[in-house]
Amino acid sequence: MSTLDRRDALKVVLGGIGGIAIAKTLPGELTDSVSAESAGKRFGAVQVMNNFPTAGRYEFNSQPIFKVSKGGKSEVIVCQGKMVIQTQKPFLNSDKKQQVNVEVLEWKAVGTSELLGGPVVLTMTKGKKGSQTSRVVATSMRDFPADAQFAVSYEMKTSSGTISGLNGVIRGVIRAMPPLPADVMSMDKLELDGGTLVSSNNDVSVEPVAWAC
Repeated sequence: MSTLDRRDALKVVLGGIGGIAIAKTLPGELTDSVSAESAGKRFGAVQVMNNFPTAGRYEFNSQPIFKVSKGGKSEVIVCQGKMVIQTQKPFLNSDKKQQVNVEVLEWKAVGTSELLGGPVVLTMTKGKKGSQTSRVVATSMRDFPADAQFAVSYEMKTSSGTISGLNGVIRGVIRAMPPLPADVMSMDKLELDGGTLVSSNNDVSVEPVAWAC
């Protein structure tokens, strides 16, 4: 995702020009703890972890952002989403870094698009993700912050039809598991099948932009 797209995404999530200003002033060094609150669900004071958590199931809310285009017009929509993942036991990879392999069990997001005429629902499907895998890899001697990657195949249901064959990968740096608020990751489109609109003659495209907690 380009710098401009990332700034636009932060502008949408954090609120106007002030959102960009806040993003620019975020400290380079993380404090020992932050107050974690995502989509109205308060988790309390959560430390930036030193070690990967044990294998387990995690559920967290997020705000995936998409650009939809139709008839020469485009619109950015912010959705409310939930992801459920299963992490495996940490291991030392070939680069001598701690790694946790991840299985995405569930992903769903809902939003509203004026361009597409109302509510949109995005749901994970069993499509092919190619060689893309879901994992979390340590970036330094400390396990967190870490590079995270979640690969997902999905479809978007709209009032005029279903956009199927969508494939994407969420990439970025997270400070804990589950990710903390203000962890913003890029969403890249995987060119496997391409999105096609079912039961409609209108040409609609969906481009993932960013994924924010």
